[in-house]
Formats: sequence, structure tokens, C-alpha cells
Amino acid sequence: MPAEVADLEFRGLDDAECEAFIRAVTAHALSEGKQHDDQWMADFASTCFTQAGLRWWDGLDEKDQRSWKLLRRAMLSTFKSQPMFSGQSGEEAEAFVRMVRQKAFEAGKHRDNIWIMGFALTRLVGDAMRWHATLDEATQNDWKLFWPAVLAQYPRDALSRPQTLRQ
Repeated sequence: MPAEVADLEFRGLDDAECEAFIRAVTAHALSEGKQHDDQWMADFASTCFTQAGLRWWDGLDEKDQRSWKLLRRAMLSTFKSQPMFSGQSGEEAEAFVRMVRQKAFEAGKHRDNIWIMGFALTRLVGDAMRWHATLDEATQNDWKLFWPAVLAQYPRDALSRPQTLRQ
């Protein structure tokens, strides 16, 4: 086995690592003549998961673990880049609240206030992160209090056009 294949690992860090891992697994399968062997590719990939990537893989259904096609889809769905909220405008604030709600629904966590707030905190940067640090503890830790505070802090400018979150 070539050294680059022996050293191949997926730690579950982000979308760039995910995409590079998928390319590497596909290239290795092609070099082995196994590019059409769905289970072989999934089995090979399973030997490369480590750290958070291994914990994520271990939580998948067995059918997703055994099919490269399903595993690849699950990886691309889970390890996609999420927009950051920097507090530049009211439109960015609205897009942030929508994105957090959508992610919570996709993850089946729309009723889990702690999970939602934990996810939202990972998306704060710059002025928005500094503003969050000035809030009272209840608002800092409760999505039901936090999202209205975001919209109040960053009101919509009636003259500006809607924008999307920056990647």
C-alpha cells in the first residue's frame, strides 16, 4: 500500500477535509480497479476514520457504513461549510436565524434548546461574537432569548437589499 494511502485519515474536521478524503478514496479505488465496488470502497474508507470522524462514522446506520454511495452522501451532508455570522447587517442577522433553525430541523434537534444554542455559538465571529459576550447569562445560553436579541441588535435597514451569509 502506498504511503499516502497508509497515512489517509478522516478526522471529521470540515468540508475541505471531507472533499479531499472523498477524492483520495476514489483515486485509491481507481488505482486498485475497485471504483465500481461500492462495498469495497466503504470498507476501505472505514479503516481511515479517526477522532471525531470515527465517532461520527460509528453513529451511522449500518447500511450507510457499508455503501460508499450512501457514506459519501452522509459525509457531504454532514461536513458542509456553515455560514458565519459577523453582525454586519439586519439582513445577515435574519439569514443567521433562518440558517440555525434550518440546521436544527435537519438534525432533528429543533426542540433541543441547548443543542441549538451550542450550534449557533459556533457560527459567531467578529462583532457578533463580541456582542454575545456582553449579554446577560440567560440570553447567552438560551436560543429562545438569543434569537430575538440578535434581531433587535441588528435591525433590518429598509434601504438595503437582502443578502446571504458569508461563507
